[in-house]
Amino acid sequence: MAHHNGGTYVQAIPKEFITTDGHRRWLTDMEKCYPYSRLAADYCHVCVDACPYIHKENRVETTKAQYKQFMQARKAAGYRTPKTSGA
Repeated sequence: MAHHNGGTYVQAIPKEFITTDGHRRWLTDMEKCYPYSRLAADYCHVCVDACPYIHKENRVETTKAQYKQFMQARKAAGYRTPKTSGA
């Protein structure tokens, strides 16, 4: 998965996953992610917006409900998806 930040894409989350206790997990490359997610003026958080746990191919209904509740609380706290240009 590519993180977008100011026209730069960072390949921080691989397409490959591991399985732990029956749940798929994607291991984030923090060295690639951190400068864009924490050190940039606008927090990237593409991983939250495109969470593989709720993606149609990987959906688990209980996880989807938890994610929806999290996103509602996040929005209520004032977080917004950054506007980006380009693909």
